[in-house]
Amino acid sequence: MHRIRVTVLILLILSAVIFVGYRVYESVNVDDTVPALNIPAGELTVSVKDGEEILLNGVTARDEKDGDLTDRIMIDSMSELLEGNRREVTYAVADADNHVVKATRYIQYSDYETPVFSLEQPLQFMVNSKVDVCQYVGVTDCLEGDISNRVKQTYPQMFGEMTGDFPVELQVSNEAGDTVSLPVTVSFYNSGVLTSGRRPQINLKQYIAYIDKGEQFSAASFLEKVAVNGIEYEVSDSLDIDEDAISTFKEHDISVKRFHIENPVDTDIPGCYEVLYELELPDKEATEVRLIVVVRE
Repeated sequence: MHRIRVTVLILLILSAVIFVGYRVYESVNVDDTVPALNIPAGELTVSVKDGEEILLNGVTARDEKDGDLTDRIMIDSMSELLEGNRREVTYAVADADNHVVKATRYIQYSDYETPVFSLEQPLQFMVNSKVDVCQYVGVTDCLEGDISNRVKQTYPQMFGEMTGDFPVELQVSNEAGDTVSLPVTVSFYNSGVLTSGRRPQINLKQYIAYIDKGEQFSAASFLEKVAVNGIEYEVSDSLDIDEDAISTFKEHDISVKRFHIENPVDTDIPGCYEVLYELELPDKEATEVRLIVVVRE
């Protein structure tokens, strides 16, 4: 019995010695230091085309135990777009003991532009047709490229259930949180109007135009062709009405003077405008088409 007590006592003493030894070893060998993450002072000016390597340029990291950790630095996150086309970039680095350090700095884009909408055809449809306006709209972003699949639309009640013009708002956001809206008009006609051939089709060179504040703008220059009974006529600004194809019955151009153009665009005031082109030919139904003009700062 005495031997058993002695053996148990010895085991307890050994366990205590091992435990104390481990704690001493741990306190001596555990790395309590954290990496030093160094970022150049001041704001970094970059292009929207610059890659991650430009954002990491000049950023270094070092750890007392692990040495140089510069090649382990990562971009942890980027804020949404701030005033002045700026963003806050957060960098992170970890040492071998998983001590993570983060630091931030601001960057400014020198050539940032908001997302740009495009439209390849007029928004004119037959009444009661199920129309998803987004599928006719493209959006190009300077940071991400094509973001057309993110376009959302807001439209009024009874949309497309009767003939007439309906206001629709298109909206899109890029990865930087820059949200852009564009109001458009969607027109619905009776099916016979669009398919009978009695209504000429006005074709524009483009259906959304972006111009800078103060830039010259000519609404007539966006007219391209008119299709009448399957025949396309170029729009010309050098012909009088009595000289064009409609008057002479010859294979000729159509005079720009035949068009009535409602042009509210004021290039001194940034905003979104809508130009209306109307055309009425002999023995044909009147027709119209719209151009959206965005005047940018």
